[in-house]
Amino acid sequence: MSHNGTQQIATDPRELRQMKVIAAFTAGATVTDAARQAGVDRTTIHRWLKNPRFVAEWNRSKCELRERMHAECQAMIPDAIRTVRELVTGTDLPPAIRLKAAMFVLHKAGLLEPEEIGPTTPESVRAKWAEAEIDERLGPI
Repeated sequence: MSHNGTQQIATDPRELRQMKVIAAFTAGATVTDAARQAGVDRTTIHRWLKNPRFVAEWNRSKCELRERMHAECQAMIPDAIRTVRELVTGTDLPPAIRLKAAMFVLHKAGLLEPEEIGPTTPESVRAKWAEAEIDERLGPI
């Protein structure tokens, strides 16, 4: 398990089993499945889940997985945009599919929500600015 933010290779049999459990959890396994894969009892895993070092390592593993998934999604953005463009503009597609794709784009662009319009008189603009300045000075309550 890692210590102080640096990765170390686990050589302790218990740590090896813990790493197997974490790997199983990261892959979506249940406690029962993770216990079977690591060769430990379910109650052992429940005990480990109360151990801050184990939980921290599991959380680090989840962070790494999230970062990998985010990178994969980032790499697919051009293909996704191209696909949505084809769905919106493809005349050979049923109108319902084209409409759904168009609504998705409008929603994600924030164009389906009404734009908030501020005050319309100089006095009300000044009042709003004064209120915001007071809120900023007071900070969170």
